[in-house]
Amino acid sequence: MTYDYIDRLRHIDRQIDVIIAIRLTETFKYFIDLYRNVDTYYVSFSRKSNDVLMWSHYASRHSGYCLIFKAINNSLSMDMTIGGKGIRRDTPMGIAPSTSSPLPSNFIFEDIKYCEDIEPIDASRFMPAHVSGGVSFANEEERIDFVEENMRKCLEKHSSWEYESESRLVLREPTPWLFGQHNPLSKQERLYNYDFSQLVGVIFGAKMEKAERERIIEIIRIKRESLWAQSNTVKRIFDFVVFESKISDRSRDVVITPQIIMTGSTDIDKNDEKFDRLLSEWKQGKALVIDGNSSTTKVFV
Repeated sequence: MTYDYIDRLRHIDRQIDVIIAIRLTETFKYFIDLYRNVDTYYVSFSRKSNDVLMWSHYASRHSGYCLIFKAINNSLSMDMTIGGKGIRRDTPMGIAPSTSSPLPSNFIFEDIKYCEDIEPIDASRFMPAHVSGGVSFANEEERIDFVEENMRKCLEKHSSWEYESESRLVLREPTPWLFGQHNPLSKQERLYNYDFSQLVGVIFGAKMEKAERERIIEIIRIKRESLWAQSNTVKRIFDFVVFESKISDRSRDVVITPQIIMTGSTDIDKNDEKFDRLLSEWKQGKALVIDGNSSTTKVFV
């Protein structure tokens, strides 16, 4: 909807100068834009891997695959050795002529809340109370609660989507009022490389081509060899489990079975006597932690 600010100003004061009305309109628009909600970017995951609709919708009708990530402290870390992660902008309207802001090195998995009714966000309350005429906040704690409440609303979906068991990683642009402007992040600034050590498994779709499966296994092997070869940092290494999927004849679930466990030195087949023990340790979150010449095992939850 287009709002005619000049017409409203002249309705209030018929004698207002047109130039002043234009300048006031520009000021109104600037502050309305400045205090609007920030641009937000999402990456979606699921805590469920065996729903047939999910495989149909998001994995090319079972011809794709599903990657399994191990959350550590409910977060996914980024590989900060690849590219710089910060933004810099000329900010003539901000607190300084130019402003820089770091971007996160890890992201928390935030679960979607499923609701029958979703209340809309009152955008006007993002404006200062003396501007919007809205309710002012009694203290800083109340203001923070309001902001967090509206952030949570961005993680709500209708209950009809509940079968997806969705979690998201969330990236928000830097605080606009510090910069004096909104700073949407470019595609390059939103390009992150996750910590490969947290990729711990893959599920191949029931209709996935053999050549594609072999190519993915090849890539995984090369990446794991690179992870083992790193010598300048403390590293954790989980076993990597390869799963096969099969479409069930009796339910809407997909049957998923483990086939191979890649350890540091070899592949353990499902018929190996060590397979069940290693699979149980993998499910518990057990990893090898290497620091220089020493190593130990640790369970990550």
